[in-house]
Amino acid sequence: EFVPSQIRVTTPLQELVFSSYGGSLTSARLLNFEREPGELVELVRPGSRQLTVTVRSELSEREFDLSNVEFAADQESIRLQSGQTAQLRMVADLGGGRKVEKVFRFDADRYVFDLNIICSGCTDQELLFIEWPQGIHRAERNLGVDLGGTRVMAFVNESLEEYTGDDEKQEFETRGN
Repeated sequence: EFVPSQIRVTTPLQELVFSSYGGSLTSARLLNFEREPGELVELVRPGSRQLTVTVRSELSEREFDLSNVEFAADQESIRLQSGQTAQLRMVADLGGGRKVEKVFRFDADRYVFDLNIICSGCTDQELLFIEWPQGIHRAERNLGVDLGGTRVMAFVNESLEEYTGDDEKQEFETRGN
C-alpha cells in the first residue's frame, strides 16, 4: 500500500493536479475563466480521476487496470512562466521487467498538453487504453453552450472519426485513414 502524492502544474493559463494514484489527472482549473463569479472553470469532476490507463490483451479477455497502481513522479511540482515548457514523467513498475511510463509535456502559453505513454516489456498483443470515464465537467452556466462545442474523436478500424454534439446531424464524419 502506498500514500498517493499530488503533483501540481501551474501555468499562467491553468492549474493541473496529477496524482501518483494511477498517474491520474484530478483537477484542471482554467485560471482566466469563471463558470460563476468567483468560481474558476474546473474540467475534472470533483472526486474523479482522469487519464487512467488499462492494458488489454488482444488474445484473451485479460485486462489490467492501472488506475490503482502507483506511478512515481520525477517532480513534486512544476511552475511555468510565459514562454516556458516542461515535462512530467510518471512511471509504474508492474514487475517482471514491465513498466508503463506517462510523459506529459506542457507549454505555458497553451491550454493543451501532450501525453505519450510508453510500455516497456509489453507484447504486441497488448493494447493500452487511456480513459476519461466521467467526462469533462460542465464549464458553462448554460449547458447548451457546452453541448454545442462538444467533439469526440476516435480511431475506428484505422480511420479517424469525428462526432459533433449537433443534435440535428447525429452522424460521424470520416476524417482520414
